[in-house]
Amino acid sequence: MKTLVKEDLTRIGILNKVSGFKGRLSGLVEAARPEKLRSKKFLFILLEGLPVPFAIEEIEINENEILVKFENINSEEEAKKLLRKELYTEKFSSKNKTAVMSWKDLLHYTAIDADFGEIGIIEEVLEYPMQMLAKCMVNGKEVLFPLNEEMVTDINPDDKIVFLELPDGLLDVYLK
Repeated sequence: MKTLVKEDLTRIGILNKVSGFKGRLSGLVEAARPEKLRSKKFLFILLEGLPVPFAIEEIEINENEILVKFENINSEEEAKKLLRKELYTEKFSSKNKTAVMSWKDLLHYTAIDADFGEIGIIEEVLEYPMQMLAKCMVNGKEVLFPLNEEMVTDINPDDKIVFLELPDGLLDVYLK
């Protein structure tokens, strides 16, 4: 079994107060797209320097604030033990990451954005200083988007699909 380490996770914020008497916690979220946390089953909290998974029972997200109820945290006293702790979520799987050795390997993959849906087939991977870009044609228009670990959430090498979470409005720049 592979041990999960902090480097396999993305910091999303910090828990800063208890909400109510049933173990709910609130915190500030620093993630670019906090609404994506709604689909998570677990969040991780660093305890004694190690990431510990906590199953999510309920989660609410309002702009940069999170309100979460973890399973097995059922009182104000239990919740207080988690105050001022850093909150993390998983990065995309390292298994799929190693299957693609270079961003250029994504040539001819289908690009799918979490909000937009299927963008298209990556026709070209362009290398610029400090940045790799993918080029797709959408409705006869050329669309460019960055390829990096923040934007690419998962890669399925078997089906040749790359899953993305592009910044809001990026595709609108090309398609309007």
